[in-house]
Amino acid sequence: MKKKFSIIIPFYKGECFYPLLIESIKKAILVCQQDLISLEVITIIDSMESSFDTVNKLALDCFIGMENVNIVTLKNEKNIGVARTRNKAITISTGDYLHIIDQDDSVFEKFYLDLIPLLDYYNFVLSNGIVCYTNKKYNSHKLYYLTPRISVTGLLKRDFIHSPGQIVFLKKLLKNNLFPEPKDYKGADDRFFWLRLFMENMKSIKPVYIANPNFISNMHDNNYSNDQINLRKSSLEIWNFFKKEVDGFNYNKLIDNDIIRIKFMLKEQLSFYNYIKGGRLNLIYFLGLNKVLRYAKKRKIW
Repeated sequence: MKKKFSIIIPFYKGECFYPLLIESIKKAILVCQQDLISLEVITIIDSMESSFDTVNKLALDCFIGMENVNIVTLKNEKNIGVARTRNKAITISTGDYLHIIDQDDSVFEKFYLDLIPLLDYYNFVLSNGIVCYTNKKYNSHKLYYLTPRISVTGLLKRDFIHSPGQIVFLKKLLKNNLFPEPKDYKGADDRFFWLRLFMENMKSIKPVYIANPNFISNMHDNNYSNDQINLRKSSLEIWNFFKKEVDGFNYNKLIDNDIIRIKFMLKEQLSFYNYIKGGRLNLIYFLGLNKVLRYAKKRKIW
């Protein structure tokens, strides 16, 4: 059965990253059986100084001659932020499956080839990847060394999804609920997007994990994820309204623990009990003790 994908790329001053991303997508498409897939590449420009004509031409030239690829390029009238830009693209997308990828990331040639057969049985595919540091501060490494728990519990603990570009999922899972749009802080909307997806599709979501790295996350000084204070404040801002929007009854303890841990890291006022608890939770989180225990149990170390 033919698979139709919408590839969504929010663009913000991405002139130096965007050509590398779309070239990697093109190479990944070309190794697939062309009559089994069709794609639309939706790029929405959110930086006012960026030229629509330049970005649109880059996309058209990259995919020229590929009849199964439709190019959609738009430019926002004003800067609205990455969450609202993603939501705008999702709203106009026509594909059955969504692949939302950041402008500074890229995919390996086998990205789509490996996941397309899995879509006959699963509706949420998470690919492992490589983290590359453009500032050369650290060596490149895999995103996961242990199989992540693709679940609400996993997302509330240490097994977070690093980047939306790792995932291809069935659009119908969204049920019209998109990325949360925090007003004051940015960076944590991704995590809550996936949490909502799992919380609202407990019986219908069928996740699968591809262990071989097929995705590249490029870390640089402008990544929101590098600003840990902003990221934590963004999480607290979203928790304030997110808890009211979803049925988290079965996860209230984990949610409360996450809020306490974040407040501890931000040095916000806590009761003595919660201060001690926050320190313990943060130590467990920082050291990845949940992963260590899972590994030990799996290997029957004790």
